Amino acid sequence: MYRVRHPGNVSVWVSTQVFSFETSADVIKREALDSEESTMALLRIDEDGTGHYDQNDEYLELHANVVSLQRGSNNNLLLNFQNLREHMGWTVNYVAKDDALSMK
Repeated sequence: MYRVRHPGNVSVWVSTQVFSFETSADVIKREALDSEESTMALLRIDEDGTGHYDQNDEYLELHANVVSLQRGSNNNLLLNFQNLREHMGWTVNYVAKDDALSMK
């Protein structure tokens, strides 16, 4: 997303690319638990070095829900941005892509 600001006029260019980020809270929890940067409550470590974390941690639940909403929003950024601006009373002017000027 690019933005150029001029007094009385705001121009924004948003990519039309649609993503497919994982939005399942359970999957996001697993990602957090599997990451080496995890700060979740470690319950125990097995003899083979496997760590067992508290999967019912309230902060883990909150983290998973926030990341899920963020990823869901980013999956269709253009449509969500347009809907937000129209809801806020802005006039959205659609401009066709100029292949000669685009960065592709």
